[in-house]
Amino acid sequence: MGLISGGALFGKALANEGVEKAFVLCGGHIMPIFYGMRQAGIEIIDLRHEAAAMYAAIAYTRGSGKPVVVVTTAGPGVINTTPAMIEAMELGVPLLHIGGAVVANARDAGPLQDMSTLSIMESCSKWARKITSTSRIPEYVTLAFRQAYDAAPGPVYLEAPTDYLLTTVEES
Repeated sequence: MGLISGGALFGKALANEGVEKAFVLCGGHIMPIFYGMRQAGIEIIDLRHEAAAMYAAIAYTRGSGKPVVVVTTAGPGVINTTPAMIEAMELGVPLLHIGGAVVANARDAGPLQDMSTLSIMESCSKWARKITSTSRIPEYVTLAFRQAYDAAPGPVYLEAPTDYLLTTVEES
C-alpha cells in the first residue's frame, strides 16, 4: 500500500466516521491534519477564534445530526475552547475536538505552546486521550467517536503531538 503520514491517517479516519465538515482555527502544530482532511474531501471551515469554531460545530451537529470535528492548535488554542466544550457537555452534543501538541519528546523542555492541555480537557469532556503513536491514529479516532455517540452523547478530545502527524507509517 505504501507510506502514509499521520495527518493523512487522520483525514481518512475522520472520513470513515462520516465527517464532512471540520471547524478549525489554523495553527502550525496541526497543519498535517488539515492536509489530510483536504485529501479526504472534508470541508475545512476556518474561524477567527477557537470558541467560535466549537460553537459553530455545536450548531452544525445539532442542526444536521452529522458527526463533526473541531481542530485547534496547541496550548492556548485548545484552552480557548473550554467554555464551548462545557456547553457541549451540558447539551449532550457529540463531537470530536482534536488539539495539537508539541513534539512528544520535547515536553517540558520549553517549546512554544507547551501546556498541560490534556488535564484541562479531561475536566470538560466525557473522554480525553493523548495519541501515543502514528499507527494508532485511526484506532483513537474510532474510539473517540464511539465515546462521543454512546448512550450519553457528549464531546470528546484527542491530543495529537506534531511529530506523530508528520511521521509516516505503512498504510496497511
